[in-house]
Amino acid sequence: MSENGLSEYFKTCRQLLKTGFPVILTQLLQMSMGTVDTLMCGRYGELDLAAVSIGSGYMMFFMMFGFGILSCIQMKTAQYYGANKSHLLWNLLRHGTAISIFCYFLSMIGVAGAKWVIQLVGMDQYVSEMTLQYIYVFQWGLLPLFFSVNLRAYFDGLGRTHYSTIVVSVALLFNIIGNYVLIWGYWGMPEMGGVGSAWASVASNWASFIMFLVLLVRNQDQFSSEKAFFLSRLSIPYLKQLFRLGGPVAVGLAIEISLFVIVTILMGRWGAQTVAAHQIALNYGSMMFMVPLGMSVALTTHIGQALGAREFHKMEVISISGMFMAMCFMFLSANIIILFDQEIPHLYTNEPELIQAATTFILWAAIFQPVDGMQVIFQGALRGMQDTLIPFINCLVSYVFVGFPVGYYVCWEMEVGPEGLWTGMTSGLFCSCILNGARLYFRLRPYRIKTSKDVEMMP
Repeated sequence: MSENGLSEYFKTCRQLLKTGFPVILTQLLQMSMGTVDTLMCGRYGELDLAAVSIGSGYMMFFMMFGFGILSCIQMKTAQYYGANKSHLLWNLLRHGTAISIFCYFLSMIGVAGAKWVIQLVGMDQYVSEMTLQYIYVFQWGLLPLFFSVNLRAYFDGLGRTHYSTIVVSVALLFNIIGNYVLIWGYWGMPEMGGVGSAWASVASNWASFIMFLVLLVRNQDQFSSEKAFFLSRLSIPYLKQLFRLGGPVAVGLAIEISLFVIVTILMGRWGAQTVAAHQIALNYGSMMFMVPLGMSVALTTHIGQALGAREFHKMEVISISGMFMAMCFMFLSANIIILFDQEIPHLYTNEPELIQAATTFILWAAIFQPVDGMQVIFQGALRGMQDTLIPFINCLVSYVFVGFPVGYYVCWEMEVGPEGLWTGMTSGLFCSCILNGARLYFRLRPYRIKTSKDVEMMP
């Protein structure tokens, strides 16, 4: 490779880091919100903690589904921005707002069915009632949450990912203060327990939306002179196009979340200690996963902008640069886990038996890391090329037809126990990595031999 070629890769790596690093910080801050809720409700009482955990977990499924659909806004924003078609962004945001409202009503179906689901599961009466109260309060923050995701996707598509970091930092502060005041009833407010955590989340979501709205008004330079945001008629064909783009991402996320949720539930067969050990390994792995996830968002933005500008030759350079950085970090992370497998569980607990149990799962996370990092990088690159249907099919095959069956067979048929479930998760992710890696290879292949003047994007 020539010196000019290497310098191009180094330049691209710097650009990806500039875009991806704020995303990494934002994701870690969002994880911190869940940690804050857990710690504060745990100090108030274990029953309230259980209710908040169940309520937030139940709503997370519907929220992630909405986040997946709204990912289309980032893809299209990057394309329009790269193509220097800023006049189309206003219309895209209008349709994104309509999709946000659709996601809200979809989530409200989940809220309406919450009582039936909780009764079906069967649990302590106090926890049941508290969970329902939590969900019924949390619903008031769903609409601003989806509006915020719409605006965040827009700014991410422009490459202004640091805006999200600023907003989520302030929202985390709102969440901490709200939890402190409302859970225990300080500063003249009523003592609400776990329900107070729901109100704190509602306040945090509204604060996020207002801040994103202020940033939008301050950045009107990207828009045309069109003012009729609400008066103009929505385009049904355009909405269908956006749903075709974001829908597969949403369903794929739902399948992936289902895999992890079901594994966690099944871990309960071996007792609370096994569940806790599993959660320790999963939580640590999730924190490390934020780095390739940040790179994935950066890849979607930069490849989408290259697509819009018809600079197709840059797409391979961007993809390889992102893969190289993610691979380096995930292998480094895996080696850290192997070297400090006994020390990492001490960050979470001081109980010797739990530490020993967590060590086994932590080592599985070391195998998990490189595969998980690469598969999300491949998906981010493909989203930048607006290729979401085939990656969804790959996801379906990997998790439903590989991950679940392998996990079941190793766990129960081979009688390996809980480690067999980790085998299933790793197998599913490995399959997803291979399939989406192959998909990306074949999508990029035409651009190695043709120029932007004589190549058209594949359907």
